[in-house]
Amino acid sequence: MAHAHTRAVSGEILLPHGWHLPEQDINDIPFNLLNHEIRHIKVIFTAIARDQSVFVDGNNDVQNHVLIQLRFTTGYYQYKGIYLEMIPREDQNWRTIGTAQSPGQRFKTGSLRITPALASIQTPMNNRVCRLEVRGLLTVEDLLRSAILRENIHRFSFIISPSGVVRGHRDWVAQFLHRLTALDEVRAEIISTTPADVLMGTNDIFDAVAMRWTSHPRGMGIRSLIERGFFEDAARYISTS
Repeated sequence: MAHAHTRAVSGEILLPHGWHLPEQDINDIPFNLLNHEIRHIKVIFTAIARDQSVFVDGNNDVQNHVLIQLRFTTGYYQYKGIYLEMIPREDQNWRTIGTAQSPGQRFKTGSLRITPALASIQTPMNNRVCRLEVRGLLTVEDLLRSAILRENIHRFSFIISPSGVVRGHRDWVAQFLHRLTALDEVRAEIISTTPADVLMGTNDIFDAVAMRWTSHPRGMGIRSLIERGFFEDAARYISTS
């Protein structure tokens, strides 16, 4: 399949609002965008839960939505990077998958959304942002193929709790980061974080993913169990720390 074409207008380039895997193919993403080098990676814990219903707070048990931002070394026209996020497919109903651990568990099929990040738009309102160092030369295509497509970790389903809440988002994020660190493409050590005036209590990204980060007070971490989703093809990495 040929790479998708884009159209330049007045020194800018018009890109789609995003791409979805596995519904689309990596070759649908413009070659020049795939070939861009990544300077660093940000793990963004948003202030509002994934369904946009409520702020993550110390008085509730909702989870942050988590975005992965791949920040380019140099800008690509008006874009500074791309966002990766695993989201439930709203066009598909839940289904039941019988596993040894959870027979009859309900699941919701996920979709990996890849979205261009405009330089003119600030990072979404967040409770905690952790920046990770990229080791050596790493392009967008390198990362997508090695950490996602090689083991098909984009073929992922969320679990549905008895009350109907979709769970497992941080599970996908943790497994994605495990692959980056196992491939020695990224260090697990957090090199900078915001808000800087609130101590995290850790400098390890896997510890950070295993927490909820509150809005009031902003940036406070509360340890929270990572509820597992279901990977159709990929083996699960288990932390030994």
